[in-house]
Amino acid sequence: MKTYPTGVRQNFNVQGAGPPNWGPVANENWRMFAPLADAQSGLGMIEGITDEVVMVDAKVLGGMYAQFDYMNPLTSDIRARVAIGTAMDPQGQMAIMEYPSDIFDRDKTPMPFIDTYTAGQAHVLKVRRITTDLGELYWAAA
Repeated sequence: MKTYPTGVRQNFNVQGAGPPNWGPVANENWRMFAPLADAQSGLGMIEGITDEVVMVDAKVLGGMYAQFDYMNPLTSDIRARVAIGTAMDPQGQMAIMEYPSDIFDRDKTPMPFIDTYTAGQAHVLKVRRITTDLGELYWAAA
């Protein structure tokens, strides 16, 4: 289930373009966030089809993830986390970067235009190449 990122705020100003403009995390960014238990469940799903993968707090990656501020870092385990790894297909190895929380959520609710199963249908997690060296994970009908 998508988790509202309680205890997290988003800066809607471009970094370095004035003082922060804090507000609630935009709905389209909710898929990045989950409690640790849900993220670990999503990571377990990802581990099943990748060669190697690690999960990191997205904040360490900087860039777009620097816009999020965890207001209660010691009492809340809701975070944006990214699974970074590699997977293979007949063309060779490819990089994978996914939100474990999103994979976890999409196991029950397919994402239109990405996942190829319908709610309630048996499905499996797969990988497909989207560029010469980058892949994405998707849920496909079994």
